[in-house]
Amino acid sequence: MVTCSDKFDVVALGEMLCHVLAEQRIDIRNLIADEEVPTTLAFVHAAPDGDRSFSFYRNPGADMMLCEQDIDVSLLENYAGGE
Repeated sequence: MVTCSDKFDVVALGEMLCHVLAEQRIDIRNLIADEEVPTTLAFVHAAPDGDRSFSFYRNPGADMMLCEQDIDVSLLENYAGGE
């Protein structure tokens, strides 16, 4: 199983992302809703040769507000052995 630690907004985009991650069997217990800032948007630009570049919309984004105190380390310890 895979785990994810991040922050997201409490409007439709953040909720939709949590739903998609859960559907893919990604452990979302370390995802934190942030009522103050929006979910960061990432845009992937694909070149004709297949190369990619990325642009981000954040001012700041919820992911930038994630801090050490937000993470439940006990949830991550289960994955330390590559399970």
